[in-house]
Amino acid sequence: MPAGAGSRTAWPAGWTRRRDHPRGRGDGPPLQPFPGDVGSCSPHPRGWSIEAARQFHTREGHLTVPRKHVETVDGEAIRLGSFVDSSRRRAAKLSAQRRADLDELGMRW
Repeated sequence: MPAGAGSRTAWPAGWTRRRDHPRGRGDGPPLQPFPGDVGSCSPHPRGWSIEAARQFHTREGHLTVPRKHVETVDGEAIRLGSFVDSSRRRAAKLSAQRRADLDELGMRW
């Protein structure tokens, strides 16, 4: 049996521990931010998710969106199911305007 086999501290040849790397991500140079990235978690302009919800509501007559549903607005794919799901989970943290917009569409909280 090789040295360290069966030990929880043994690492396969060529592997490093995450804590040994300055950024905690294994080998390689530190990650650089994407040019123009301002820390936004959404690649779409603000309000596109609400626009997608309006479009879905107009077409379907409700806002019961499947979790994996993707709505296309002006040629851009919006993950509407994810947006609606996270809005429900984060209802207490939403702005008054966002809640009002979703209430107007008949959001089921």
